[in-house]
Amino acid sequence: MRNSRPGTFTLLEIVPVVSVIAVLILIAMTALRPVLNFQKSRNEVRRADLASIADGVSEYMRDEGESFLLSVPSAPSSIEICADTRTGSCTSLLDLQPLLGDYLAEIPVDPRWEDDDDINEHSRYFVERTSRGRFRFFAPDTEPLGETDVAIER
Repeated sequence: MRNSRPGTFTLLEIVPVVSVIAVLILIAMTALRPVLNFQKSRNEVRRADLASIADGVSEYMRDEGESFLLSVPSAPSSIEICADTRTGSCTSLLDLQPLLGDYLAEIPVDPRWEDDDDINEHSRYFVERTSRGRFRFFAPDTEPLGETDVAIER
């Protein structure tokens, strides 16, 4: 059957092309989920920050003793790590100032909150003492919401 008008396409020619384009767009959108990729990368930053804190605390305890960590409560209670290194206003937070320099380059802040000036002393990283006497460092603000906490135990 011939096309009655030259230069036009039949429905049988258009449908497969549109279907293939739709499938390619769907594949691209699934593979390039930017929000989920950003959330996963921030969780990896949290994991690296917690490992840095845990390593610094472990080295400090090995060299100097455990005295400044006596204020760490037992689970399920926890204490937030203070990120304020300028004013020293860490009254109800765990101050890791003694670790700066030799054990920690800086006190890391959760990547979701690091540009927020309203919470400049809050790192949004917490520590608690487990029932086995070990320290559990965790970040409750994992993404996407509902994910389990990113945590490291030492």
